[in-house]
Amino acid sequence: MSRKDKLTAKLLSRPTDMRFSEVELVLKWHGFSSNTQGTSHRVYKGNGKRITIAIKGGQVVKRVYLEEIIRVLGLEKE
Repeated sequence: MSRKDKLTAKLLSRPTDMRFSEVELVLKWHGFSSNTQGTSHRVYKGNGKRITIAIKGGQVVKRVYLEEIIRVLGLEKE
C-alpha cells in the first residue's frame, strides 16, 4: 500500500490525531494549493473548489475539517 493510499485511508477513518502536514499532502495530491501564509487559517484552492482549515492552536486538524475535506474531495460515496 502506497503512502498516498495509507494517508487517504487515515483521513477516511476521521482520526483525532491527523497532522496538518498529512492533510496538506492529501490536498496537494488532489490538485489543491495554498497561497496563504502566517494566518490562523489556510485556504486551499483547486478544481474550482475551496477548502479552509484552521491551524491555530496546534498541528492536529479537527475532525470537522476532515469531514469537509472528505466531502469536497468526493472521497466517500454515499
